[in-house]
Amino acid sequence: MAHRCNYKVYFETTSDRITATYIAEWKNRYLDVLKHTLYLNGEEKIFARDNLRWVSLGGWFVAFPNEKETMRYYGGDKVKLDEYREWGKMPTLYYEEDNETNIIDRLKENYPQYKYLIQKLSNNIKGYTTIYKYLQLAYKYPNKLSVMEWLAENRQENLITDYNLKKGFSVDVINYIKEHKDISHLYIKAIELAIKSKAEYCDCYEAVCYFLGDLKLRDYLDKQKTNVDYYKDYKKMCLKLKKNFDDPYWKYPKDIYKAHNKAMQEIKALDEAKAKERLQKIAEKIRQKIKYSKKHNLVLDNLEFYFPYELDDIVNQAETLNQCLITCDYHIKYANNEKILVFVKKNNKPYATAEITQEKEIRQFYLNEKDRDKCHPTKRLKEKLNIFLDTLPKRVLI
Repeated sequence: MAHRCNYKVYFETTSDRITATYIAEWKNRYLDVLKHTLYLNGEEKIFARDNLRWVSLGGWFVAFPNEKETMRYYGGDKVKLDEYREWGKMPTLYYEEDNETNIIDRLKENYPQYKYLIQKLSNNIKGYTTIYKYLQLAYKYPNKLSVMEWLAENRQENLITDYNLKKGFSVDVINYIKEHKDISHLYIKAIELAIKSKAEYCDCYEAVCYFLGDLKLRDYLDKQKTNVDYYKDYKKMCLKLKKNFDDPYWKYPKDIYKAHNKAMQEIKALDEAKAKERLQKIAEKIRQKIKYSKKHNLVLDNLEFYFPYELDDIVNQAETLNQCLITCDYHIKYANNEKILVFVKKNNKPYATAEITQEKEIRQFYLNEKDRDKCHPTKRLKEKLNIFLDTLPKRVLI
């Protein structure tokens, strides 16, 4: 049987790699199940024992040696545990972080040439793997180490990427970073766009993030006196309505507010039409239960027990008895044979509702739920419901 375990991690650092060994712990049993190695040259290797198992419903488990089973029960069903495979990423194993707190000092000892960079990165970044990947870049671009240190010192470590280091930073970009030290985590495309358009960084950042530096669009939004989020909402509705958004008529409407409101009204009308169509289909499914309902109908004294076969009847039952038949989609579940409802009328007026199983077991039985003291059925009413259930076939297949 596989077990959900706690993990401890032991680190080994050398001049060209860092290795983390994950030890699984369950009761008094221990097993090194995984080794994760990062090399300074950029390579990454993951070695896992067959004992490390994965199940989509439960996460990571460990099957210790000599255990008879590698299956576990989940929700009453037997679930197969898959062996770990190197999927190009580390499994998410939660472990004690005590040993990792010392790893920064050990990295400084092994890589004295990167000591200053490591210190600056560790001020803003958590996790040895992230910091080590910056060291891999420093190893790849040795002539850019001073730039990397300067960026890390100014809280711009996100600009330290393979693409940016390979391309290099222009004098204008460096000067822009110096002038905007108050903004943490700048983005290179937004910086370049801000320099090119002489606009505020925040405006360019929105343009870069959402529209890949579309200056024409930014100018359009300025003239319309609106923002990116409002335009995004408009664009989303146009695409839902299958408008040709490459057409300037839709992409740059003369009045964005009128166009937005018009699109919103069209979406509303479309949603209402779809909702009406769905409701009609539900009503048709419920209507198909009429034959079964009329065959299995029972009147006891002034009480009538039956299966509903009209959507309006279910709506009326819910409103009269303050029940959640509609708000909790019982009408849909009843139409799709996922739930079975029994209605009780007294003097031809809604009186109680029961939910039963195909085996005629009573799951729920309530009167008017607004009256919490009297919403539960009496013993006599339950007896009458059971009389009705006894008249039904062995299995209720409505």
